[in-house]
Amino acid sequence: MIYIGLDFSLNSTGLVKFDSSQHTFNYTCIVNTNSFYGKKNQVLSNYTLHVDLESNIYNVKNIKYFRSKTNEDYILDQKFKIHDAIEISKIILSLIPENSIVGMEGFSYQSLSRSFVDLIEFNSITRAKIFEKLNSIDIISPSEIKKFATGKGNAKKPDMFNSFISDQHILLKDDPLVLYCKKNKDKIIKKENVLKPIEDIIDATFIVLYLMKDLNLK
Repeated sequence: MIYIGLDFSLNSTGLVKFDSSQHTFNYTCIVNTNSFYGKKNQVLSNYTLHVDLESNIYNVKNIKYFRSKTNEDYILDQKFKIHDAIEISKIILSLIPENSIVGMEGFSYQSLSRSFVDLIEFNSITRAKIFEKLNSIDIISPSEIKKFATGKGNAKKPDMFNSFISDQHILLKDDPLVLYCKKNKDKIIKKENVLKPIEDIIDATFIVLYLMKDLNLK
């Protein structure tokens, strides 16, 4: 059986696939290349990490997609967003085999920013496409994932990271990405943040583990 965790992001969606027949994890980051042309050091650090991960870890890969920049014409802007949302959903669907069990993180209603509204739009289209293909999808609340991973429903990103690299998750023992994160912890955690795509991949991984725990397969 294939278990898939999906942590949807406008710029760095994490998709984690676990094959129960082989007990192997595969990590995919769907990257918005348009996000790398900013001037923020954080963005540049994220880009460097994407490249380094794919170059050094065999079970991590990047898939690039292009998300349109905001258009001043509102009608055109909305058309571009729908087009981009459909395109990224096509990429995600191509990575999901038939008969997979898929889980996604639900929305965290802490922000009503423009990007959050965009996230809901893109995310909802992807949910619908997955449900249409599999006739099933599990949407899990962010607090439930955090509590499962760390014991705290209000855990911060570094808490999730530390749980990921701990030795308490048997299925992750000796995983190449976990070993990489242990070795490069100081580079990946920036104050209270965890660099992308690690942040999204970790959330997606815990969704997978949650699915298997829920089905008594862990």
